[in-house]
Amino acid sequence: MTNKDLADLIFPNINKTIEDYEKMYPSRNGQVVTRFAPSPTGYVHIGGIFQAIIDVLLAKNNNGVFYLRIEDTDQKREMSEAVNLIRDALYYYDLVPDEYELDGKTVGIISGASAVYAVKARDDYFGLTKENKRVALNSIINNTVFRLEKNLPNLGTQILAMWRKQIAADWEAQYHVRVHGFETFVIENETRKGCMYKADNWEYVGQTKGSTKTHNGMQNKSKRLDTEIKLIYVKKIKGTHLCTEYTPTWRLSAKEKSMLKQGG
Repeated sequence: MTNKDLADLIFPNINKTIEDYEKMYPSRNGQVVTRFAPSPTGYVHIGGIFQAIIDVLLAKNNNGVFYLRIEDTDQKREMSEAVNLIRDALYYYDLVPDEYELDGKTVGIISGASAVYAVKARDDYFGLTKENKRVALNSIINNTVFRLEKNLPNLGTQILAMWRKQIAADWEAQYHVRVHGFETFVIENETRKGCMYKADNWEYVGQTKGSTKTHNGMQNKSKRLDTEIKLIYVKKIKGTHLCTEYTPTWRLSAKEKSMLKQGG
């Protein structure tokens, strides 16, 4: 019996090759990755928490990634509620994964972009004024898209926490601006009321006016169009402040970008 015959006997449902898995998990160019892979068969015991603490510290101290992978190799003993118990235990001890995989599938999509320019309730919350807004607004990120394909308890809130941590680091690396906070706008209906943001300690500061300005060329007068009224949620990052300097990187040459990145 060959090794392949033995593997086929033990794992009859696996049909991917080594090359397939290498495409799924490409090289990270030497970046440290620590992996915590509990089996969803019950509560996380203290030994598991101890391992996760070591994983987080190793990743954090080496500018790496703490990766949570829910195992699926003991399906006979799996408990449907165990995945939530594992996630809740990690978040209770502030062991937030940088990356998370459930059953090897993508669970949704989330993204961020530059903040909206004119929102009075948001401006009042962050202390944005006519004098400082043009520069300071670059330290606020708008959560533009958030959609989940899986309906699991607390999953949305936990993904929000992971996203905030990751995009703040990416934003600073890309634009050389330390992030001060976040905004998002929710169109309210029977199933969407901003509950995930509330659970992640975002603050509700009001509603949009239900209209927006549009421009048709620089020489033409702007028009105001009706839009859907949205709920406004915001969140600050403790220990940070609005930026006072900003250099638009899209205007720089490759050489200038390199010098800015190196602090030159």
